[in-house]
Formats: sequence, C-alpha cells, structure tokens
Amino acid sequence: MAKYIVDISEHNNITNWAQFAKEVEAVVIRLGYRGSIEGEPAYKKITMDAKFLLHLAKAKQYGIPYGIYYFPTPITNEEAVEEAVWVRGQIQGLDLRFPVLIDTENVLSNRKGRADSLSKDKRTHLLRTFSDRLLSWGIPCGVYSYTSWLKNNVDLSKLDNRVVKNTWVAQNPTLTYGGDVAMWQYGTRKFSWASGPIDVNKMVDGFDMEVSDMAYYRSVIVDKAVSFLGTKDYSAKHKEIITVYNSQKTLPRGVKMDTSKPWCATFVSSAAIMCNYTAIIPTECSCGYMVDKAKKMGIWQEKDDYVPKPGDILMYDWDDNKTGAGDDTGWPDHTGFVETVNGTTSFTTIEGNAGGGEVKRQTVKVNQKNIRGFICPKYTDSQKVTPKKTSLTITLPNIHLGDRGDHVGLWQYLIGIEPQDKYFGPKSEKDTKEWQKAKGKTVDGWVGKGCWTKAFKTKGWM
Repeated sequence: MAKYIVDISEHNNITNWAQFAKEVEAVVIRLGYRGSIEGEPAYKKITMDAKFLLHLAKAKQYGIPYGIYYFPTPITNEEAVEEAVWVRGQIQGLDLRFPVLIDTENVLSNRKGRADSLSKDKRTHLLRTFSDRLLSWGIPCGVYSYTSWLKNNVDLSKLDNRVVKNTWVAQNPTLTYGGDVAMWQYGTRKFSWASGPIDVNKMVDGFDMEVSDMAYYRSVIVDKAVSFLGTKDYSAKHKEIITVYNSQKTLPRGVKMDTSKPWCATFVSSAAIMCNYTAIIPTECSCGYMVDKAKKMGIWQEKDDYVPKPGDILMYDWDDNKTGAGDDTGWPDHTGFVETVNGTTSFTTIEGNAGGGEVKRQTVKVNQKNIRGFICPKYTDSQKVTPKKTSLTITLPNIHLGDRGDHVGLWQYLIGIEPQDKYFGPKSEKDTKEWQKAKGKTVDGWVGKGCWTKAFKTKGWM
C-alpha cells in the first residue's frame, strides 16, 4: 500500500488514528498563526492551532514522523521577531523530521487579512527577518505557498538559500513550478480515517535539515535590538537581558550582572547571545573590556569619523574633548547598536540603559563629540566568516537483521531508506545490500564500521 505525506490543522478531523498511522508516511502539523482577521478573538495574537497538541500527541503515540508549519502575519520587524521567538519556544524538545515550514499566503478569499496588502518587498523583508532568526538559532526552515503567490508576492532571491531550497509548493494537478521544490502538495484526497479531504504531498528534491556555514546577518542583530525598544529598568524584558547574560557558561571576568548595575554593554552582549552571534561579537558587561576583546578579534575601528554600517557597535566616551577634534582614546562609557545610516552624515542607534534607564533610539552625527570608536563584527554580508573546524569521535554499533533503535533510523536516513522507522527489517536489509553493491562494499546486509564511514563520507559529514 502506498503511503502518503499529509498536512493537517484544526480544520481537519481524524476519526481513526490507528488507520491513519497505517496509511501515512509522515505528517506536517500546523503549529499556529497570528490572528489576521479584524474582529476575531485571535486578531493580532500569536495563537496555537486548536488541535496542535492533540495531533502532536497522536503522531508520537503511533510513531509517525512529523514536522510543523506556522502561518505568520507580521507587519513589523518587532512582530516578525516575536513570532520567531514564539515558534522556537514551542518546538524545543520536539523530534522534527522536517524544517520549520513558513506558510506565506493570503487568508480566505472572502475575508481580508492584516498582512494581505503588504508590498512584495515588505513581505519578503519580514519573511527574511523571521527565517534568519530561526537559522541563527540552528533551526532549519523553508517556505510554503502556491505557485502564483511565490511568483508575485515574495522575492525568494532575497531569502537565504538554505530557506529557498526547502520550498514546499502547492500546485494541482501537475507540477510546473520552475524554482526549488523540496516537497510538492499535489492535491487533496478523501480517506476512511478522516471526515473531510486531506492535503497530500510527495517529496521532490527532499528537505535539507542541515544548517551549516553559520550566516551572520546584520538584519538579525539589528532586529533583535529593535525588539527591545522601550525596555525600562527593572521591567520583565530588562530582567530577561540580565538573565541571558548570566546564562553564559563562563561569565567574562567572573562578573555576574543584576538589575541594579549599568547595563548598556550587557544589552549588546545579550543580543549577541540570543542571536547566537558570539563568534563575531565579544560579550562583556563593561564597555572598556568589550573594546579590549574587539581589538584582539581585529574588529575595532579607532577612527571617530568612520561611517558605520547597520549592526556595528558604537562606543561613547563622555570625557571626550570639547571640540571632538581628533580620535578620542579615553575609557569608553556607553554603547549601542547602529540601526540605520543616513548617507555619510548621521546614523541612528539603539542603546540599552540610555537616558532614564531604557532601551532607546538615538540620532548621532558622524564624527560628533563623544564618539570613542566602533566595534565592526565580521558579518557574512561584508566578510566571509570561516567556521572553526572541530573534531568529533563517535562509535556507532553494528546493525543486523531485526535491530531497532535511533542508530537504525540514522542509517536509514544516511542511505535513503524509506520509511525511516528505526527497524532493520527485511526491506532495510535488502536496501542495504543494494547500497553496499553500489558502493563497492561487501554485500552481506550487515552495517559495520566500513559502511558507517562510507555513508558519512558520501553524505559529506566526514
């Protein structure tokens, strides 16, 4: 019996989960959405799909591989960041077999969604903000929509390629879409185990769950800073900043922060930690020691008249001379992220613990008094970041007919055995023999060190 990859939400009613499990190869479950229709209870609110927990529990109970999709409708950077943070929180600990799939489309044709009228550029920017944030946390993701929407309402060329290659396309009855297609939703079908039609899908190029070659985008760190605008002393978000900073395995100089201490450098550091950007941004609760670290990293810009870029980090010295002439070399007193740049004359910043103890937006003139210098992280869009090489030694057990477990599931994934049910039965043994023959290995159906090594090298993991 052919098995199906299906996607379901609260709009679907599964009446017989045991039969569902027999006929379904994998399921993509809607996690949630931001309410899009004015006047409805969920309007503007991030809301979990009413049946998500039920669908997730049943998938786990019956051992069905699962993934999730989410329907975002942000209209601001802050909302896009908020939605990404929410999604990350909901999927922690889940064994997802698919990337997080971002459903971008309008709402039902007889109603008007709050994000439906966004321009193509604005919608693309917000999708980029959302997906970049997930990638920065090591969460693979992709985009779902129908062909005309992908062509006319989103500029996929402006999204990270790792997102684009995980595109899930809806087109019925034939696939003519010319872009990347990981999975194809080819229509709906009625099943005995559901009370209504169910979307059916098939793999085309398949999803890539690897988030390799960590990308460091200026937009990600800037959007993170923006999301904290208005944060005040002793507020919940101020406490979040302090908590994130203190979560470091090794605190810089052993200094633990609390809400009573000046926190501008802590704000910069916490944003870097939240975005997983600590490889390119030094963390410190002291401006001066942060500059020292930046100098050692080769990312310190001494010139006061430097024209910064978004994502650069401005350092102030309140003891700068009266005229501001020449390069100040004093101990820095305050810091913040550069948000936007106005030609060569001025720029805006987002600074924690600014006047009155708040995250505020400031306007700064290029080469004005009190500029100490700039930390200029090596973002991907300005300079290639070479990832550090690490070595890992693992020992994987031999596999024989009848074995079960995660190691079997890994083997099935490595050589493309479907379904990946973690059971090395007759079919898996047969497929293994065919793989061994194709790869010049001894054809015995047993998986040992030589097979593991060959499979890892073929996959590009060694």
